[in-house]
Amino acid sequence: MVGQNEVPSADLGRLTGVWRLRSFSIEAQESGKRMPMFGGASKGRLVLTESGVLITVITAVNRPIPKTNEDRAVAFNTVIAYTGHFKVKGDEFTTNVDVSWNEAWTHAPQIRCFRFVGAYLEILSAWAPNPVDGKSMGRGILEWERET
Repeated sequence: MVGQNEVPSADLGRLTGVWRLRSFSIEAQESGKRMPMFGGASKGRLVLTESGVLITVITAVNRPIPKTNEDRAVAFNTVIAYTGHFKVKGDEFTTNVDVSWNEAWTHAPQIRCFRFVGAYLEILSAWAPNPVDGKSMGRGILEWERET
């Protein structure tokens, strides 16, 4: 619903669709240095519908099938997945998460900035404790390529 998403229909139409992850890195706030997430090899899908539903799953590449509790912990730490309804305002979209791989995100709004770089969609997360080192502040930078 365009009115609900507060952007012109042409812009919403450009954002909606099915996207394939091209790259995922974490940028350190202090240095600006980028480090690849999940060791540099990740895959994912992002679905943004015209009715305002977001679904995304991102994983490390070549994850082994978990057979032990330790394996399951590694699997949990190499996936990001959530869904919810999103609203767009300007160059930001906010997803009200209703289902997530991490319960800390469920019922918490996730705010992302976006821009188009040529044919690609670039999404930036908000600054937060860096998931790579846990000590500094960082943000995710994800580049997506349209599938359909």
